[in-house]
Amino acid sequence: MPKTNHPPSPRRRRALYPILAALSGGLVFLLLFWGLLNPSARAAPNVTIRYVNGSGGSDSGDCSNSAAPCATITYAIGQSAPGDKVRVAKSAYTETFSIPITLTLNGGYEAAGWTRNIAANPTIIDANGANASVIDIPPGVSVTVEGFTIQGSNLVNSSYGGGFFINGAAVVISATIIQNNSA
Repeated sequence: MPKTNHPPSPRRRRALYPILAALSGGLVFLLLFWGLLNPSARAAPNVTIRYVNGSGGSDSGDCSNSAAPCATITYAIGQSAPGDKVRVAKSAYTETFSIPITLTLNGGYEAAGWTRNIAANPTIIDANGANASVIDIPPGVSVTVEGFTIQGSNLVNSSYGGGFFINGAAVVISATIIQNNSA
């Protein structure tokens, strides 16, 4: 006599409900616990956009108001928290600086409405012959630099980078000209 598959009796189904409830509750607990331990599963922090205008800014405040931008990139980086974005308006900035936190640094903006056109709004960071790298990026940070001309470093007796000195950091450099630096 062939064996037939009968559906479980109602009594057997009722016996499975507590087991299924416990398993699904455990799964929910594990997913929540994993989310607390896994940094990539956490919500992203608030990102603040900072504004720099070398032609009309002032190094005061926190640079987060596009109508009251800072004057230097160095000051804006000092006001930034990890993950922030710094928008830099067309100008020539005579400075060298370090980026010690995870940050996005974008040039090529016009300051009137903060629209971006890298070709039309040249943004130059010039070390003016300083014995330093134009931009120093230390270990353990993730930095994006886009839309600049980086120039004018004159490192004496050094084999480290003139335009950029990147030491163990994750860095993306795009739409950027690196010229006239020496090490």
